[in-house]
Amino acid sequence: MAEREWRPPWLVEQFFRLAPWGFPRQILMILADGDKTFPEILEGFARFMHHFGHFREEKVVGFTEETFAAAVQEAIEKLEREDAVARCGGVYSLTPEGQQRAKKYRRQYRESGRWIAGLLHPQTVSLVGLGVHVVLAVLKLVAGAISGSIGLTSDGIDTAMDGLSSILVFVGLRLHKEQYVNVVLVLLMLGVGVGAGYEAVRRVFIPEEVGVDLLTFGAAILSGLVCLLLSFYQQHVATRSKQLPLISQAVDSRNHAVVAAGVTVGLMAALLHFPLLDALVGLAVAVLILKSGVELALETVRALRGEEVDFSRYELGFVEEYRHFQEQQLADWLLSVVAEEGPLTRPALLALCRETLGAQDVPILRELRWGKEAGLEKRVTKALEALIEQGLVSAGEVLEATEKGRAELSSEVWGVEEIKVYTRAMERAAQWVYAPLARRIVESAPSLPEKPLVVDVGTGPGFLCVELAKLLPGATFIGVDPSPHAVETAQQCAAKAELERFEGRQGQAERVPVDPGVADLVVSRASLHEWEDGQAGCAECYRVLKRGGYLALEDSNRASPRWKQSLFALLITVMSSRKSAREHSRSYETAFTPEEVKELLERVGFEVIKSEGGLNLFVLAVKQ
Repeated sequence: MAEREWRPPWLVEQFFRLAPWGFPRQILMILADGDKTFPEILEGFARFMHHFGHFREEKVVGFTEETFAAAVQEAIEKLEREDAVARCGGVYSLTPEGQQRAKKYRRQYRESGRWIAGLLHPQTVSLVGLGVHVVLAVLKLVAGAISGSIGLTSDGIDTAMDGLSSILVFVGLRLHKEQYVNVVLVLLMLGVGVGAGYEAVRRVFIPEEVGVDLLTFGAAILSGLVCLLLSFYQQHVATRSKQLPLISQAVDSRNHAVVAAGVTVGLMAALLHFPLLDALVGLAVAVLILKSGVELALETVRALRGEEVDFSRYELGFVEEYRHFQEQQLADWLLSVVAEEGPLTRPALLALCRETLGAQDVPILRELRWGKEAGLEKRVTKALEALIEQGLVSAGEVLEATEKGRAELSSEVWGVEEIKVYTRAMERAAQWVYAPLARRIVESAPSLPEKPLVVDVGTGPGFLCVELAKLLPGATFIGVDPSPHAVETAQQCAAKAELERFEGRQGQAERVPVDPGVADLVVSRASLHEWEDGQAGCAECYRVLKRGGYLALEDSNRASPRWKQSLFALLITVMSSRKSAREHSRSYETAFTPEEVKELLERVGFEVIKSEGGLNLFVLAVKQ
């Protein structure tokens, strides 16, 4: 199966790339549970990474399977030199020194687990918010009084009110009166917004000179950064604990960060002797506060009515992306388990998941108390239902991988996510990629009939057929692809383009599901390098063509200059993703040169009438 990929922000990725410093500690914790062979130690790492969504070869970001094993081996050798680990045959065990270090690490992890659990407790968040708001309120009010900035002063008043709201949240959480506290928070936010708006409007009609100094700038910038970080913290804990009052505070903290940026702009305008802008910033502050207050008021009303609040919409973008990645990886792993171990009953699959994903078998997670057994059944059920809905696993109590599901597991076949991503990216680029190729094919093939049959090998989303249909209005199309998801997508794209004479068929280039001698034109774009057997694929194209029929191939050109390949990969990174760029770069390694394609075609009986190089190669051949 094509590997799903999640990529963290750049700084986080660099942190993971330094992971070898943590390998010795992990190894000692694994061996503290008993003697292990090297494969069993690697399995211990794998179990650890399962809980973070990694089920494939890349157990840690930045490592391949080979480099990861080498890094673990290097860490073991280091521990042997330090007399912390001893080897007897192929089995590793802890020495007395290693046992002491493992005991020390176990104690540290337990303390860290308690500290993190306390930090993520809703009441802790309210106390942290109280301290931050008190300090920022004093800073803003002093700086606002000195400078005369109404934007900074109104934001300082609002920050002081947030200190009061933090106390209310703390008390409300202690007394389990969260909904009533949230009503008060929303009313306070609306009241502050109205008051700030009144003062800002007054300043519009009665402008006042604003004094600007280093303290004022420092207060605004520092306030913005601190409030932004506080908002992330509050928002993350709020979505974890499902506490609406914390959502209200997180939204308000985010508002402060935006406001601080606006105040900074207003202060800069004051330096240019344009004090009116500061009043307008104050007005924007009021509007922002009121807007947030109204939105939260509506959310509060729904909660008071007993409606369930959708906390997922408040998740941080990074957290949401990572959670989606974990769900995809779990679904992929479940599909592979059902395909390899099936048929399985649902209870048997759940038992296997508990055995594989149990945190009690992962020393570090066990000490941190980060296990997710409580929600494991819910997560597995959700992933399983998604697989059944997609037609990858059979419905019912006995689970089996369908033919479509087994195709999904193939590394040579596009999966659901891959075809979705590719379709979204190429749909925008169709006029620059597929349309020129379609014109090139039609102009190069001089004697096509009025109503030709066109076969597209490796059709993907079917975009080439859609573009060819615009130039060949009487043509009938058959799109062939080994991925059932690609075939479905091609049918949808053809229907969307109102191309009625299109049929998608699942099949490989080496076994094209088309009768011999019926096609007038066979086309293929960017798939030749992926064919299992290029010679057999060319022979199949020859078989399905009529006498005088044409074959048009476009694909990556291995002989193209390296600098062009690198430049194009950079362009793909900007327009799509690094993963797409890496896959495109790898395509050049397995691609052919124009001369090699010509030789393949002539060997099966084609006459090559056009062969062109460049970043991509283009070859047109005719069946004599």
